[in-house]
Formats: sequence, structure tokens, C-alpha cells
Amino acid sequence: PKVFLVEPPDDDDDDDDDDDDDGVTYAVLGGLDVDIRTSHVYGTIAAGNDLSVETCNLGIGVSPEETDSLIAERDIHAHIGNLEHGNVVAGSSLNIQPTFTLQGGTLAPRIDSVIDWAALMDLITTTTTALGAVAPTGTVVEQADNLILSAHNGADVEVFLVTNAQLEAARDVTIDVDAGSAVVVNIEGGNLNPTQFGIRLHNIDSDKVLFNAFEASQVYIADVNFDGSLVAQGAEVDIEEIDVAGQLIAGGDISIQTTRVFGALFSGEIEDLLPFMAGLPMQEPEDVLLHNLILTPS
Repeated sequence: PKVFLVEPPDDDDDDDDDDDDDGVTYAVLGGLDVDIRTSHVYGTIAAGNDLSVETCNLGIGVSPEETDSLIAERDIHAHIGNLEHGNVVAGSSLNIQPTFTLQGGTLAPRIDSVIDWAALMDLITTTTTALGAVAPTGTVVEQADNLILSAHNGADVEVFLVTNAQLEAARDVTIDVDAGSAVVVNIEGGNLNPTQFGIRLHNIDSDKVLFNAFEASQVYIADVNFDGSLVAQGAEVDIEEIDVAGQLIAGGDISIQTTRVFGALFSGEIEDLLPFMAGLPMQEPEDVLLHNLILTPS
């Protein structure tokens, strides 16, 4: 099976051998409110409650334009900024100020639910908890202020276990694996507050690195070179003044300020570590946000 951190299903039954790169990338997904200020987001944003944006450039790289780019279960508030591509949809109301421009797509308030958020959050919780219980395959070494994560087993996915204290004390986090391997970094601890460290990747790109804060209740990250995706299924997440070369997913509120989120897809073979989990039935297939950490058949 394969782990996908936010990839829409392939709705067409064509058997052509395209690269499957034509799906929408979902960059930010919060189970409750999402608040984004003075930031750039490459990909779609979704909020389980309200979505507020101000002085932002959003929907960058989203294609095609018919795709829903800003999605909220309840209200959307947008003041100053730009949506480059895609539609704006809300379960309750839209408050789009004239200072927020829509380059393409439509504004579409909806009375019915856009997505089954309760089932979605339950799926994220179940899957990230299961990932957190997977035995580590790699070693973690503290060397001065450098935290070195290394594994050379030739596995499709290498799994590491670190504590929030180790991340917070590190100046640099180095991940070194065999070329072709993906990485899951499970993080133990109730609160996560790493600042001013860099992530150095050897033989691996950021779209194959997933940080799983499966125990966190609160995450605050600032002044960090963050290469990879972050999922915190039970946490409120506050991000300031960084680039996130991946996706942000949280069960609670998400606050993003002066940040760029690139929304790169995490994908990697997980073999037989976890049971297959089916996708969620959605009311509107075009609005499927998440086969989110869902294991789908190879």
C-alpha cells in the first residue's frame, strides 16, 4: 500500500499511463478555524469551521481553474489579497471584500456540508496514531546541537522516533537515508515548540518527508527551515515566518503568518506496516480533500 498525505482520488477510469500529477494539491487543512495572514499558499486551503485570509496570495499553482481552492465548512472571510486560481466555497456564508481579487473561478456559498469533517478527522486520528505506533527502522543520534536521523535499510519507508525536547534542543536536523526511501518522523510529546533550526536532507526530497506530531496538543514553529509535511491530528498549530516545503494538517485551529506553504505531496510505500483503509464517501466528489494519510492499494 501507499501513504498519501492529501491527494484527491482519480475519478476517471482511463488506463492511460499519465504520471498522475494532474490532481489538486491540498496545502493546508485544519479541523477547526484556519487563519492566514501575509502569506503565500501553493495549493488548496480547507477549514472545518471558519476560514479567514488577509493580505495573502493564494491558490498558486492550482489547476484547473474549476477546482475549489478555498473551502470552509462555515464562513469565509477574505480581506486584501488575491486568489490566483480556483473557486471559493463555503458551507454558510462568504464575506469577500472588494480588496480581495478573484482571478479565476467563482464564489459559491453552499448551505449543505462540503465534506464529512467528523469522518475525516476520525480517519486522520486513526491513521496518524497507527503511524506513531510503528517501530522505528532508523537511528537517532544527538551530536552537539545536531540531531542526526539515519537509516540505510533500503526500505520504501524509514521510520524514526524523536521527542519534542530533542527537536527543540536541536540547531540542525539531518535526515540521511538511501535514495528512493520516504521518511516518517514520529514526534512524542504534548507540546512542540521548535525554533531556529534547519532541516538538512540527504538522498531525499522534501515531498517524501512527513513529521507526525501524533501526541501534540499544541505546535508553534517559527524561524525554521521546514522541509517536509507536518500532521498534528490533535493540535492547534501556529506557524510564523518560515517556508514549509510540504503540507500542514491539524485537527485543531491553524494560524499562519508571514509564511509560504508549498503544499508538496508526501508519498511513500509503507508495505505491510498498516492495514488498508478505505477512502471516505464524500457528498461531492470534486471536493474530496483527503485521501489524507489514507492507504490505497498499490
